[in-house]
Amino acid sequence: MKQRTTRRQFLSASALAVPMSGMAPLRHVSLQEQGTVGVASAPEWSFTVVSLEDPYTGRITRPAEPDPDARFVAVQVIINNASDSPLDFQVSDIRVRDTDDVEYQAGDAIGSEPRLVSQNLPDKERTRGWVWFQIPNEARVREVRFYAPRPVFRVQIPAAEGTPEAG
Repeated sequence: MKQRTTRRQFLSASALAVPMSGMAPLRHVSLQEQGTVGVASAPEWSFTVVSLEDPYTGRITRPAEPDPDARFVAVQVIINNASDSPLDFQVSDIRVRDTDDVEYQAGDAIGSEPRLVSQNLPDKERTRGWVWFQIPNEARVREVRFYAPRPVFRVQIPAAEGTPEAG
């Protein structure tokens, strides 16, 4: 009968197989004996589309000369950062996608309503504003997308007794 290797046996054997030259000693933390070391979860960000105007009926301040084969679309959005870390975003991270899967980036057009500003949004803060898009007249908007930055997952490891960090 073939014996199965347990996870603990596998991890122990793997740790012994790692060459130790120039490496710090391995620190074994038993989750079964001490409980969970820590958990990293996704940031609590939300993106809300409050309203969409297609075509935009307000006054465009930029560009000075609109393309005659295009129209403007305006979207009012809220970005909420309910996490414990800042959220760095650019207005160009917001895009509309049409029914042909073509994406149009915000930032080339500006209207007269209060606009969304690129920023490093502090934790527990939110921002609200308008973004504008210039899209071909024949394009039909299917969705609004926000390409939020990728989160960095961190789990703080407490210093063990006898290590330099422990004092």
